Amino acid sequence: MNIAFLEDNLAFAQEVIAALTNANHSVQHFLSGRECLKIVSSTQFDLCLFDWEVPDMSGVEVLASLRLKGNVPPVIFFNG
Repeated sequence: MNIAFLEDNLAFAQEVIAALTNANHSVQHFLSGRECLKIVSSTQFDLCLFDWEVPDMSGVEVLASLRLKGNVPPVIFFNG
């Protein structure tokens, strides 16, 4: 599974990435909501894991923008 992962807490992100990678998933990590939006809009992902709040753009704002573009894989929100 190809997963887009938006999380600004690097220590927490590394733990999640390690667990997902060990489960044979491909993970692309984003520290920035804007960077995540740009890549997810133009790349095929099977799932998005979004933090609610990151400094530049919240996960909810990223999801809203993706919906406007019509490219919305399943999204799971969490508090990291």
